[in-house]
Amino acid sequence: MKEKIKKLSKKHKNNISIGLKKYYSKNIVSSEIRKKLSNAIKGKHHSEETKRKISNLQIGRNYEEKYGKKKAKEIRKKLSNAIKGKMPKNIKLLRKRRREVPHTEETKELIRKARLKQRFLNKDTKIEIKIEEFLKELHIPYEKHKAIMGVTQPDFFVMPNICIYCDGDYWHRLPLAINRDKKINEILKFAGYKVIRMWEKEINNMNIIKFEEIYNSF
Repeated sequence: MKEKIKKLSKKHKNNISIGLKKYYSKNIVSSEIRKKLSNAIKGKHHSEETKRKISNLQIGRNYEEKYGKKKAKEIRKKLSNAIKGKMPKNIKLLRKRRREVPHTEETKELIRKARLKQRFLNKDTKIEIKIEEFLKELHIPYEKHKAIMGVTQPDFFVMPNICIYCDGDYWHRLPLAINRDKKINEILKFAGYKVIRMWEKEINNMNIIKFEEIYNSF
């Protein structure tokens, strides 16, 4: 006859549990083993070299599927150089030459003038959009960001000599901006241009009648 399996009492189970805990306590399991177990649980058992190989292998698979083996090899090389901080030789030479041969004053002036002629496709601000709508409604022909005398690009230029600026309350109240705007105003007025500068707060509270009054006063 088969022997009946005795059910363990709660007390018996508790004693077994205490016994196992004592067996795997700090006195029996060395600190080295505990550290290895802890690192394994945290995923720190891979060396740096092993991690790099796994990463490269994964990158290789992804790029090979997309671009093919030859292209993937080139991409992996570029990525590796980028990670190591390596740059192509031609870029290094260009940077070196720039450091060794600084621009002359004449070259700097030419670069500055060329930049002023560039038209940057920045998104118009709310106040610029509002003034543009007023100009259209009043049938006043204008040109946006036209380079004037190589020193400035007003927000709107009306032939033959009116420069309109929409100045933000924050940026144009900074000391550097105040000095710059003052110099530009003096240069333009000396050359016979009319300068209309309007502040952001003023434009926000402005209607077309008020704008027309300001425009006609110049």
